[in-house]
Amino acid sequence: QSQTTVHMGDKMPFAPRGKLDDGLLDLVMVRHTSRCGLIRIMESAKTGRHTEGPQVEYHQVASYTLTPTRADSGELSVNVDGELVGFSPCKVTCVPGAIAVYS
Repeated sequence: QSQTTVHMGDKMPFAPRGKLDDGLLDLVMVRHTSRCGLIRIMESAKTGRHTEGPQVEYHQVASYTLTPTRADSGELSVNVDGELVGFSPCKVTCVPGAIAVYS
């Protein structure tokens, strides 16, 4: 999950250190785990404590590149919020001040 704000969906603080104006993307990576493990992670995400567990990595970065990790994966589609936006490898970069946000 890559975000620029704290909340995912309605009110889940999936990127607890996220700030809209810091010029960084908050990258939350969940390692492969069982279904029960994923349910535990998502339950703890409701309070923002999921980043404390060993299955979750949290990074704040200016950019990152998505690259398939298996040689047989080939080119994979990239889905952003339900929309097909391209193919991997894919570079994502935060561009500070690119949009105006009014609240």
